[in-house]
Amino acid sequence: MYTLDKQTFEGMKKVFCTLILAFFIMFVTAASVSAAPSVVDFTADPRSGPEPLDVKFNGTYTGPGTPQWFWKFGDGNTSTEEDPLHTYYNPGKYSVTLTVKSVLSNGYISQTITRGNYITVGSALPPVAAFSANPVSGSAPLSVQFTDESTGAPTKWFWNFGDRTFSTQQNPPHTYNKAGKYTVSLVVTNANGSDIETRYGYITVT
Repeated sequence: MYTLDKQTFEGMKKVFCTLILAFFIMFVTAASVSAAPSVVDFTADPRSGPEPLDVKFNGTYTGPGTPQWFWKFGDGNTSTEEDPLHTYYNPGKYSVTLTVKSVLSNGYISQTITRGNYITVGSALPPVAAFSANPVSGSAPLSVQFTDESTGAPTKWFWNFGDRTFSTQQNPPHTYNKAGKYTVSLVVTNANGSDIETRYGYITVT
């Protein structure tokens, strides 16, 4: 059996204690890194407008280390620049995410910030209802073609023809079977609200 002499044993004990101390320092350092406060932020200008919309993003990072940037613009596109310029081509609301990976001498910090519905592309206003009809008078049965002339990109339509009949088409035809004066209204809607136009006694059927 191999037996350690006292000098060898004391030497090995010192090495062992040194390793334990080194691991402890590394653990404390890692814990302090992971507990670092969030220091990532960003701004954008402009944040809304009609398409195509050019937006200048500015990232900020005030922590230690060398930052690496990764942007997600919410439309499937990304960037690794610090202050990227991005163009949105389609109407909608977009969430933006910035992740910063900061490289340190003993590891790295990765921090992420997301702002939901941060960029609005296209009109953020409700539509304005408008319509016309042809013809607006005649003998029963009178076939009338209604045409939507609303602005502001409506996505839904609701017509009231004044004779207890309705339609959700954008440009509906309608036939009036009885004589009378008919009030017609149109409600248009998009993601930002609704509007109504009413024309009193608009259709005359004899």
